[in-house]
Amino acid sequence: MQGYVAPELVKNGASDIVIYDGDRLYDENRMRWVFGGLGVGSNKASTLGFLLEMIHPQVHTEIHENNLDE
Repeated sequence: MQGYVAPELVKNGASDIVIYDGDRLYDENRMRWVFGGLGVGSNKASTLGFLLEMIHPQVHTEIHENNLDE
């Protein structure tokens, strides 16, 4: 879900984003990933943070490769 929400937050002016996600991107779950096959095998939070900062240099992301409730 964060893959869809975070880019919209950036479009609306957010520049500091904290992302928690312990999930990894696999071929089996990439159909729900907004960026297609980018990042298969990696942690979703790390990939999302990297892509957001690459596309929008003014954005700073703080990444946590675990779920918020852990």
